[in-house]
Amino acid sequence: MQSQKIVDASADRLAFHGVTSATGALLRDNKDYILSILPDALNSFYDHVERFPEAQAFFRDRRHMEHAKQKQIEHWRILLEGTFNGKPSAWTALPISPGRPSLRSYEYS
Repeated sequence: MQSQKIVDASADRLAFHGVTSATGALLRDNKDYILSILPDALNSFYDHVERFPEAQAFFRDRRHMEHAKQKQIEHWRILLEGTFNGKPSAWTALPISPGRPSLRSYEYS
C-alpha cells in the first residue's frame, strides 16, 4: 500500500481556480442557501448515478451513496466558510494516494 501524503498547493490552487477574497465573501454570503439545497441536489445526483451501472459500480449500495453525500456536505460546509488564508483546509490540503480515486475517501465500515 502506498502512503498518503498531504499536498498544500494553496496559492497556486487558488490562483488556478480564480478564488479571491471576493469569492470567499460570496460563498459566506450564500452559505445558508447553498447548504439548504445541497441535500436535494445530491439526492438527484445519486438517483442519476443509480441508473448507470458504470457509475453505480463505485458504490456498494445506497447506504454507501448516503455516506458519500454526507461527506460531500461536510466538505462544502468547510468551503462555504470562505476562508482561504493559505492554511491547509478542505480546499487546499488534498490527500494524494497514487492510483487511488478520491472516492475512496468516502468509504465507510
